[in-house]
Amino acid sequence: MLERIYASTDDEHAFTDDLLSFCMHCTHLANWIECDRYVPSRSKHIVAQALTTAKWLPICRDIANGAKQLRLDKPKSGKAAKSSVKRAKRADQERFTLDAFLDDGQGHPIPGRTIALNCVNEWRAILRDAGLTTRRPS
Repeated sequence: MLERIYASTDDEHAFTDDLLSFCMHCTHLANWIECDRYVPSRSKHIVAQALTTAKWLPICRDIANGAKQLRLDKPKSGKAAKSSVKRAKRADQERFTLDAFLDDGQGHPIPGRTIALNCVNEWRAILRDAGLTTRRPS
């Protein structure tokens, strides 16, 4: 899913859909871990504790919940993260590409790709600390 967000596209709707889908899947990972009977209780506890201090995952959660419910009553990232899709020129490219600029809930605009990458890295660290693998089978 992260690869699709970083893929170059001029289709604003597809890009927005991929980013929102990423945020929803990223958010639901916590529920899947909690409900998985094969995940040890200690690992579930470590994950739950880590989520209370996560920096990036609450922003992702607010974006997902706001998109799913068309409003957000109880934001977890401050005043509530918001998104807008704009064309931006990345430093490593000559042409403009799409990116979503998300308010982090504190009034700071952050590129959507940055949030997505940081969420993946945050999940990797949480899963590693919980003793859960993040490697794909060969």
